[in-house]
Amino acid sequence: MNESIHVGFLGGTELPGNVQTLLSNLRRLLKSADTTFACDLLVPEGIETPEDYRTVQINHEPVETARDRLRVLYQSVTQYAAAEQPDVLVQVTRFPTHGSAVALAGRKTDTPTVTRLAGDNFREHQFATNFTEKLRTFALKNMIALAAVHLSDAVVVLGPNGRRDLERRFRRSDVWEIPQPVDRSRFSPGDASDLRESLGIGSNERMLLTVGRVSRRKGAETIQRVAPSCDGTWVIVGDGPMREGLQDTTGVHAPGRISHKKIVDYYRAADLYVHPSLHEGLPNVLLEATACGTPCIARNVGECATVAVETFTDETELQAVLDQSYESVELDDCFADDRLAEQYESLLLEVAC
Repeated sequence: MNESIHVGFLGGTELPGNVQTLLSNLRRLLKSADTTFACDLLVPEGIETPEDYRTVQINHEPVETARDRLRVLYQSVTQYAAAEQPDVLVQVTRFPTHGSAVALAGRKTDTPTVTRLAGDNFREHQFATNFTEKLRTFALKNMIALAAVHLSDAVVVLGPNGRRDLERRFRRSDVWEIPQPVDRSRFSPGDASDLRESLGIGSNERMLLTVGRVSRRKGAETIQRVAPSCDGTWVIVGDGPMREGLQDTTGVHAPGRISHKKIVDYYRAADLYVHPSLHEGLPNVLLEATACGTPCIARNVGECATVAVETFTDETELQAVLDQSYESVELDDCFADDRLAEQYESLLLEVAC
């Protein structure tokens, strides 16, 4: 007879597109496991949730500070754990506040907990644009986040850099290295010549692609400086404060925000995916583009090097790798669904039992 594990996932105050994708893929993996997982998703009223979760509404009063957000989430998760008695509590996003809320609630109710560190959390303050922002970010990411590090029963990271960081900084040995899954039934190689034609990009012309928020932190300034000297058209999908400036940059086509259902055609149409973000974990866009067979180059931050065919650290290196040609690629076996499902099943069983 299969075991059954009751898991409470803290979705938190909002579920942006990347978190929706993660939760959908996690549920898909857990449904394929030998163990039966009953999954609750804790969210405020009015939040649209992925399929196959039991939605549990939590209180979310308006707050102004991260400390108040942590307090409200801690109270809500504690009430849920005391009433529903899940076998394990899991945080999937916003490590400092949501992870700490889960870890503290777990200690209060004697419920095992898993926190998930998805980015280069402890260095993020370095990218602040002023002292006040730097101080606030440091306090959030390096102080409030300590509860999520020290009080959880296990921490999930996305790759080797995250593991080394936790082991070096906090001497944690119970770190699980599990990258996020990608839905290969949606993201796979295919023909997108019609899209290239609609963009005015010929079959013999090179198409570079970047998807995401168009901002300084996501590398928009790098694109502005490098694109005019690139061979081909650099298509920027997404919106943000620097989109208008990019629209006027030579060699750039910026169509704005695109439906997530249509983004697969952009991946398939591109000859090369470029990710110039200054700060990252393991971006979904790298996994999705690679699953479509499109080679990726990325700034050497976070876990990008585990997927990208080449990395760069500055604009001179970026120009050099852009001048190279690359063959079609496939995702490494470490991103295979069966392997990830086995890892998540093992993690949840070990922590819960």
